Amino acid sequence: MFKEFHIPGATATLILSIALLSMIYFYLGIVLFTGVKLKSIFKKESYKSLTTGKIIGSILVGVLLSTMLLGILFKLVNWPGATIMLLTPIMGFIIPFLLIVINYLKSKSDFYKNLLIRVVVIGGFGVFLYLLPPFAILEHYHKDNPEYIEVEKQLAKDPENKELQKKSTELRFKSRH
Repeated sequence: MFKEFHIPGATATLILSIALLSMIYFYLGIVLFTGVKLKSIFKKESYKSLTTGKIIGSILVGVLLSTMLLGILFKLVNWPGATIMLLTPIMGFIIPFLLIVINYLKSKSDFYKNLLIRVVVIGGFGVFLYLLPPFAILEHYHKDNPEYIEVEKQLAKDPENKELQKKSTELRFKSRH
């Protein structure tokens, strides 16, 4: 929301918050999804009630959600590589998503419900961003500065062009003031 209302520091806040959430899913996905207490994640007895499938599934979904969040971040701040960062977890979620839905419909367990909610919300947002045209967010955010948008499009085609880099920086700075 900060970014939408052009509040200073919005991009830095966005980067820090999504990167932190991504790290939490990557490193602590098993804790978030299985109900294992954080203080007992290194104790073998904490996992006795869990099947191997649930442990592996929790780790896999955590890694995929982490990657999806990074792809979302790349798309929102218009960094190169956003498309592949979004496509990788979208493709990776196909089989786990089907297994989660099937198991949830069979058991109605909270474990599968939690996975399903997170996959649908974060994955759905990732798919939405993946389907957006490449410069849609930039065009929306900088709709009052068409010259900057055009320079960014040219810069995407020729990222090593020093003149375009300089012009982009000048126009971006000018649009803030």
